[in-house]
Amino acid sequence: MIRRFQMITSLLGIMTLLGVVFSACSAPGDGSSSVSPTANPGAASPQVQAAIQSLGDEDEAVQEAAFDMLVEIGADAVPALAYALEDDDPQVRWAAAAVLGEIGEEAAPAIPALSYALSNDTDKWVRLAAADSLGRIGSSAAVAVPALIQALNGDPDPEVQAYAAVALGEIGPPAIDAVPALTQALESPDAGVREFAAMGLGGIGPGAAPAVPALVQRLQQDEALVRSAAASALGGIGPSAAEAVPALAQALTTDDDLFVRRASALALGLIGADPDVAAPALVEALGSEDAQLRESASISLGLFGTAAVPALIEGMSSDDPTVRSTSVSILQTITGQDFGPDPAAWQSWWATQS
Repeated sequence: MIRRFQMITSLLGIMTLLGVVFSACSAPGDGSSSVSPTANPGAASPQVQAAIQSLGDEDEAVQEAAFDMLVEIGADAVPALAYALEDDDPQVRWAAAAVLGEIGEEAAPAIPALSYALSNDTDKWVRLAAADSLGRIGSSAAVAVPALIQALNGDPDPEVQAYAAVALGEIGPPAIDAVPALTQALESPDAGVREFAAMGLGGIGPGAAPAVPALVQRLQQDEALVRSAAASALGGIGPSAAEAVPALAQALTTDDDLFVRRASALALGLIGADPDVAAPALVEALGSEDAQLRESASISLGLFGTAAVPALIEGMSSDDPTVRSTSVSILQTITGQDFGPDPAAWQSWWATQS
């Protein structure tokens, strides 16, 4: 049945796509207009239209079947789904937005309609789904950054604000203009918004470096979920977050939340700066009872490369047998040498290298 639907929609693809392209070219980029940017896809197949209307069916099984069918149809359903974002039924609008997100990059022609829904729909869940789908479309949704910033700054619902923040991170480096708004959102009274704002900054990457001091503050003075997100964001920013290394090393050593410690361990390796501060804390973490923390510390020490050698040699003298054995294993990996569990032999070799 789906194959037949695809055959029908493919015959009409050129007409419907032209309608969406025309509407996209004429629509404002920030979604703030009171005029819808969506053209009526009159050429859409009856099967697609019927599936869209089934998104609002009272029977949940019918809704799910229609949802899955539209995702399977994919790009050919996008024009009609974009138009469905203005359906009278909020359930249909929400589901249409969610389907567009599942379609992903191929739903790019619906970006103007999703931006409009994010800025104008009266239903919280529709706005939330629109923000989520813009993020799922990815870097192609860069034109929606102004609408997402507007939602982050001004939507009355904190969940919509949070999803807008994440979407900006999923768009990635092209969302660099959102860094000031995301940094400001780190001060939100809502912990979820602070957490997702940190995630958004990490997704933008090195361009989010101006937010490093604010992220360090969140790492040191917030709830565990926010601290963990801040640590991950600092790792996402990378070497440009070098000033955060002491705070991350401290969090790795003393934070009472395992997720924060894991995120801090990995962030130290991704930043790759100041091994004299970071490497000893990572070696100490090799003795953790938590396997994921040990793995994160091992990965980061590997990312440091030979800069971690002195700390690893020191780790061979630890009272913890796990630290000793893991230090040897990492030394062998990053140096290509094998002096066994003899720290004096390793130290002698290292002296000839430095």
